[in-house]
Order: sequence, then C-alpha cells, then structure tokens
Amino acid sequence: MSKLGHATGGKSPSSIAAGRAHQTPAGRVRLLSVCWTLLRRISQALVTALWTPEPSGKSVENRIQLCFFVLSLSMLGFFILLQLHLFGQRVKDWDWLAISGSALVAVFIRASISASAKVSEALRRLVDRGVLPMAEGQLREFDSALEARAMLWGRRNGALVTATMLALTISLSRVLSAPGYLIVLLVESGYAYIVGYFLGRFVAYAALRRMFLRADISMRVQPGHPDGSNGLKPLGDLYFYNSMVLGFPLVYLVVWWFVLIFPIFDGRYEYWRDAYLSLSLPAALFVVLSFVVPIWPFHREMQAQKACLLREADNLSQYILAIKSEIATAQSEADIKVLQARLAQWTQWYATIEHLPTWPVGAATGRLFTFNNLAVLLPLLSKLLPMSDAMKKVLDTAPGVLQGGG
Repeated sequence: MSKLGHATGGKSPSSIAAGRAHQTPAGRVRLLSVCWTLLRRISQALVTALWTPEPSGKSVENRIQLCFFVLSLSMLGFFILLQLHLFGQRVKDWDWLAISGSALVAVFIRASISASAKVSEALRRLVDRGVLPMAEGQLREFDSALEARAMLWGRRNGALVTATMLALTISLSRVLSAPGYLIVLLVESGYAYIVGYFLGRFVAYAALRRMFLRADISMRVQPGHPDGSNGLKPLGDLYFYNSMVLGFPLVYLVVWWFVLIFPIFDGRYEYWRDAYLSLSLPAALFVVLSFVVPIWPFHREMQAQKACLLREADNLSQYILAIKSEIATAQSEADIKVLQARLAQWTQWYATIEHLPTWPVGAATGRLFTFNNLAVLLPLLSKLLPMSDAMKKVLDTAPGVLQGGG
C-alpha cells in the first residue's frame, strides 16, 4: 500500500468525519498558520539551493540533491499536516507508517548526500598512504570522472525505478478513477525517482575497482600498516557507511515488526507484521551484498599481492636461517648484536607477510557490521530457526497477552 494509501490510518469515513468535527475554528487557524510557515520556509530553501551563489563552488548536482532533501522534508510535513487535518490531536489515530516512512526517506537522502564527500575523502587518504600512486591532478581528474559516472547512473536508475513503479502501480491498482489518484501517483513517482537516483549513485561507487583498472591506476598494499588492513581501511570504512545507509529499510521493517507486538494501534496494522518480517530477509541480503560485493575485487587484488610477497618471504626464510647459523658461530659480541638486530628485523618482516590481511576492512568495522546485522535480524532468526514448543508458544501468544486478551 502506498504512503498516501495509508494516510487515513485504516479508518472508516465516519471516523474521519468525527475527527474533522472536533476541529475548532481556532484549530483551523493554527493549522493554516503552520501550513503557511512550512510552505514559506520550503520555498526559501529551494530558492537558496537553486539560485543563491555559493563561494565554495558546489556543482549543480549538489544543489539538485539538496532540493531532493528539502522536498522529502516537505512531504514529511505534508503527511503530518494531513493527519492533523483528518484526526486533529488524536495522535494515536495518525498513520505512523506513512509518517515514519517519509521520515526514513528524508534521513536516507541526507545520509546519501554525504556519500560523495566520503568517497573523495577515501581516495585522498589512499593517495596519502601510498596505496594509490596518483599525482594531485590525476586524483582530481579521477574524482571528477567518478562523480560524472555517479550522476549518470543516478539519473538512469531514478528513471528506471520510476518507470517500474508506475507500471506496477497502474497494472495492480483498482482505484484508477478514485479522487486524488493522480496526486498519489505523482507523489509516489517523486519518491521512486529520488530513491532510485541515490541507489544508482551507490551502484556507481561500488564499481570503484573497475574504474581503477580502466584508468590504469595500480594499487599497492602496505604490509605492516598500523590500520591492520594494509593501508586500505578507508575503503572498508567507505563501503561500511554505504551499506549502513542502504540498511535503513531493513531497520524500518524490523523496528515496525517489533513495535506491532504492542497494542498501540488497536490492531489496524497487524496484517503488516508478517509481511514486514518476510521482507526482512531480502533486505538483509541486500545490505550484506552492498558491503561484500564492492570490496570483493579489492580482496582478490590483496590476495594476489600477498601471493607475490609470500615468495619473497620464502626467500627471506633462507637468510633468516643463515643468520641464525652465523650467530651460533660468531666470536665477537659486537658481531652477535648486529646479527641479532638483523635477525629480529627480517623475522618481523617475515611474520608481517605471513599474517598479511587480505580484506580492506578493519577488525572493529567487521565486528560492528556483523553485530548490526545480527541485531536487526534476531526477530527473523527467531522465526526461521528451530525452537522449542514452549518458546514458540511464548512468541505466538505474546501479542495477545500484551493486548490483554491472552
């Protein structure tokens, strides 16, 4: 069901009329005042985003993204005002699925806008660490090419998602002649394009390794780097952030699955509970793939470079054995100290190569990614994994008990 399809909160026309009846003239004046203030601030933000000169020289694409964010906030305000119009101050009757969904889109857009800056920051750090042997001009050129690719993928994917949504909505809808249907379709199309646009940009960022190869940019691992990932930790941090942003829908589904256990909404959303639980599995798979797929090519490259370094370590082991023999036969204390220092240095280098990581992900980031996904998937796992009859009975009767009917 669409967000506007939820807008009446599952209430009957009589209950909606009752809600309107409680609105006083003073309440209507306050509502009109809030609407006017909201529209004025939105228009000011749009004018600032599109036409105000900016010393920092932000691109038109950045301004468009800012407009997307402002529009998402305006839609959130629209849904809140609509609930005020329909149900007044009876907050319990508001359609919190629509409101929380609109808020989620706004947060998703705001977090997605930051992704471009995080990509540029990761590239800069990789250059500073010696992982990417690029000059300053080459780095700027590559960053611009990546941004152009992200813009192209964003617009194409936005159009694709919008067309798909329109085709499905029109083919499945039974309310083509309902009043306001075109407005609903227009709003949903706007949401579809904006979300598809940012998803397309994330897809472009996921192909970073392929762009390195096309630009003939080599990558050099840094054995023994203190970040624990051969200097490539900024890549792991970047894709971890992207996967967490793309995981917002999963959090939304699981949180609502849990909230609907409690008798807050008089059971009017109960039919969504199992549906949200079923959608959690593909959403979780999408989050995992959004993290693993982009870093996989870097993992393979790190494996290949480790294989080359292992041959160096094998040759080094012969020198280590030779130094140990020299120490055993050395007569001078000074010679022994020199040989021991050299032995410690080469032994440490040998151990560094042997234990060379092959994933561009720090240990803390890996643990956090695993913990986050397990935490939100516990409800799903509780349904899929075998449980005792007693535990199943507890889970099945919990909603009834909480509602006082158990």
